[in-house]
Amino acid sequence: MRNKLVARLHWTQLVALALSLAASRAGASDLSYTFVDFGALAVKSDATGQQSPAPGQTVTVTTDKGDGLTVAGSLALGQRFYLTGSYDSTVVDVDAVIQSPLAVASTSGNFDHVVTRVGFGYVRPIGRRLDLLFELGRDKVTYDFGSFAGENFDVEDSALAAQVGLRFKASDSLELFVAARGSDVGEVDLTNRRFDSGTAVSAGLRFYFFEDLGLGVDYRSGDVDTLALSMRFGFGELRAGGR
Repeated sequence: MRNKLVARLHWTQLVALALSLAASRAGASDLSYTFVDFGALAVKSDATGQQSPAPGQTVTVTTDKGDGLTVAGSLALGQRFYLTGSYDSTVVDVDAVIQSPLAVASTSGNFDHVVTRVGFGYVRPIGRRLDLLFELGRDKVTYDFGSFAGENFDVEDSALAAQVGLRFKASDSLELFVAARGSDVGEVDLTNRRFDSGTAVSAGLRFYFFEDLGLGVDYRSGDVDTLALSMRFGFGELRAGGR
């Protein structure tokens, strides 16, 4: 697999990290955990794969850029817990080279990339404006290519996932956040049509026009690099980490 600028961590290491950080002294939280997000995605992928659908013939694919939509939500459960989920659907460009004893042909197309996440989260307030988050959940990832010359690069699987993150309310109108999420479907191996473990690191900010309406920008670096621009519709009276 390709080297990334961020180090790969197995998702079980995130569990140990969260448990050690959770020893911090808890306080009150001003951050809401009941909301719905709608947004647009821009993605970049450079996964490659090669198959031989017939004797003497090979098909090599290389993925590229794409775009799509995302929807996500969270529901606070009492003072310290929440349920969360998201659905990302993108259409990504792909280039293919088909080699045979008689000719070499280049073509292009696109494929569907879908990521579904569900999770159960715990909030550890470090202060009124800073929360440590820990989530356990399940990720499902789908690569749906179709076929150029009889090959099949389609991959779909799901696995447990763990996430550690921080949310910081820098002011009444500005929130900053960072997280690391690891799972056993973190990296795709198109040649062998399987997933390997990997970690995605995300960071971003959200500007609130009103208390429960905000515009967010979120960049995630992982097997597929993702930039999301989203609107958040919050319900501030339903909070985790209450006083």
